[in-house]
Amino acid sequence: MNPLSKLPKHVIGLMLSVLGNLLAASGVAASVQTTQPSRYPYCNVYTVTACFGISAGDELRMSMPVDFTIYDLKLPNSVKARIYLGYNPERAIFESAKPCEPHGDASQCGYVTTSSSWDVLYAGEGNQPFIHVHIEGSGDEAKRTVHDFLGNFRPCVEKGAGLKCTDKRIFSGVE
Repeated sequence: MNPLSKLPKHVIGLMLSVLGNLLAASGVAASVQTTQPSRYPYCNVYTVTACFGISAGDELRMSMPVDFTIYDLKLPNSVKARIYLGYNPERAIFESAKPCEPHGDASQCGYVTTSSSWDVLYAGEGNQPFIHVHIEGSGDEAKRTVHDFLGNFRPCVEKGAGLKCTDKRIFSGVE
């Protein structure tokens, strides 16, 4: 005789449910271990065009010289970034830019790379200022840091007295 046959049906259902949850959780844990999570929070730095996150240990200095804003960042693995937010980016750098997304428009979002630098230009919606991100770093660890950091930018638009930012990753296709 099957020992489970003496148990009430609701207890058997509960046991199967717990077993299913344990199996699902072990599968999730296995997949989490193989994927490197981003070290950057959703967004904790907001501009009128986009938001991005910085993490514990990163350094950020912001200056507003005239009619534009500069963010200077020190990231892990000796990576340095400068973000320009304004209406007059250095467009000459982007004459041969690749689009940030496959089949995208490089005039909306384009990038240029060398072995140790990345330049990314994003034109926001309407009359928003441009974002020009210049990053320098060398080596495999620095490259991973750069991609993790760039994958963290999301577009924002002004909405009333605040901003509305989406989950779309602006620079997700930058290599």
